[in-house]
Amino acid sequence: MNTFEFISAGKIVFGNGVFQKTAEYAAGLGQRALIVSSQGALARSGVLSKLEAQLQSQNIQYTYFNRVVTEPTPELVDQGCQLARASRCDMVICIGGGSNIDAGKAIAGLVTNGGHCVDYLEGVGSGKTIQKPGLPCVAIPTTAGTGAEVTKNAVIASRDQKYKKSMRSPQLIPRIALVDPELTISLPPKQTAFSGMDALTQCIEAYVSKKAQPMTDILALEGIRRGGRSLLNAYENGADRIAREDMAMCSLLSGLALANSGLGAAHGIGAALGALFHAPHGLACAMMLAPVMGLNRDVNLSKFATIGQALTGESQGTQQADAETAVRFIENLTRQLHIPSRLGEIGVTSENVELLARKSAGSSMSGNPKELSDAELINLLTHML
Repeated sequence: MNTFEFISAGKIVFGNGVFQKTAEYAAGLGQRALIVSSQGALARSGVLSKLEAQLQSQNIQYTYFNRVVTEPTPELVDQGCQLARASRCDMVICIGGGSNIDAGKAIAGLVTNGGHCVDYLEGVGSGKTIQKPGLPCVAIPTTAGTGAEVTKNAVIASRDQKYKKSMRSPQLIPRIALVDPELTISLPPKQTAFSGMDALTQCIEAYVSKKAQPMTDILALEGIRRGGRSLLNAYENGADRIAREDMAMCSLLSGLALANSGLGAAHGIGAALGALFHAPHGLACAMMLAPVMGLNRDVNLSKFATIGQALTGESQGTQQADAETAVRFIENLTRQLHIPSRLGEIGVTSENVELLARKSAGSSMSGNPKELSDAELINLLTHML
């Protein structure tokens, strides 16, 4: 067996109601928190007022940085870092979707390492790396999708420069990940679909990645099982607590898996779709998952057959049939979630297919089971217009 390493958050707390213990866990990390969140639905839900009451009960002071709207930009992270320093914050609590958590992780790392966010971004920065431990970070997801609460990267986007890149270091992994499925019950159907497909894509791509290892295989496969049986239920009935628990676990497992085995072409192309056409990340991954699975299937037929069995709970009798079932299942699921299948529906035209293919050549591609040439990528994207 090849040597491998496995990294994760310092502590993972999972279960209905664990959000109510946030301040108890935070109390051991510091006394002045920067709360990284967003305005709108999260504030209206009452979750933030409950968090405030908890922190007050532990005599923890807090300052809000609630400017996150979509994927954090380098400028946004720099602003959050300045506020954290000015407010003398000694820990970060990030709550919300993956963008909020990524922003919080990046701010926590930048406060102690200095410089500007863009300096640390892969492929566009000056090559600086996060070396020092960041501020202690508590990550609380309110969607079931990215698994950012247990990953070592923070995705940063620039609309002006049209990129989505990562700040990446084990030092960015949150000290505590609090995953409470109850926080996802109010998530609207569309966001449930997008975030859930992101989690399922991450599990599938981590499972078949060239960098996969025994521990990630176990985690990813369990995530595939849970996502396959519960995503549609969570979409159709958001109050289904069993489905919400399954999807929260699917997301958590996807983060643990991808942090240690990487991803693949669906995420690589998905990132480019987000950067160039502002497609929501979960939507982009959902659109690309089945087509990319079709390209990769025969490279590792055994694993794709296992995916088919995990998604359906049964075998069709042969590896080939089970692998094909995996692709058909995802195609049918995306239709049932009312996710478009044609790239033209999100603004892609034949004129920008080559640019999209070039922009897809990010770090996620390194784990894809099949080496995809530019011509193969262009052919795939053209057929999806």
